[in-house]
Amino acid sequence: MDAREKVLNDLYKRCGFEFDESELSPKNRSKIGQLAENFAKMVALESEIKSIEGKTSRSLAAALLFLMIGGSLICAGVGGIGIFLLLISGLIWRRFFSAGKKLKSLRNQIDLMCKKQEEDCEQLSKEIYNELSEVYEQKVRPKITHFKIDFAAILQATKGKRAILESIECPFCSARLTLPTSGDSVKCEACGKTVLATDVFEEVKELIGLKSNVGR
Repeated sequence: MDAREKVLNDLYKRCGFEFDESELSPKNRSKIGQLAENFAKMVALESEIKSIEGKTSRSLAAALLFLMIGGSLICAGVGGIGIFLLLISGLIWRRFFSAGKKLKSLRNQIDLMCKKQEEDCEQLSKEIYNELSEVYEQKVRPKITHFKIDFAAILQATKGKRAILESIECPFCSARLTLPTSGDSVKCEACGKTVLATDVFEEVKELIGLKSNVGR
């Protein structure tokens, strides 16, 4: 997976939906390119850090080895070679500490880049969401502008929400009103008034999860 794909996958998760770059404004497409470039730079820095860590680990082992051998030779009376090995060990230690400083600098640099990348990704995801969320919602959840309401439709919709609706309170007398399985009106046995399916829909539409302009 290249840097651009990695950035896009991150943006998909943050936005909550996938999108095609062609749907975006040129400004936001350019920002994706910048994030991809920054991500590639961070990957390169991480690779450089790992390389330096490997070299410093080997250098430390070599410095310790030369130190031990040099010290042993001096103790054995072979001072010339022992001192030479100690000098080599000292040079390696200097490189080791120099590499340590460089590692610290690179780690600080990559920490700052990661923080900036996180902030820029979050900001861009908000801009993309604001730009595409309405289009996305229309694709996956088309807006309902007309819907025929009858009791069969209401009962079916409530079942889809894992709810069982058997009766409601009569809007006129508050008596219990058993709902029929079909038709668009029912007569209350208590007060004799006619209750329309559209009236019932208004009472249960939040349960059903529909928010639309309803026409009879």
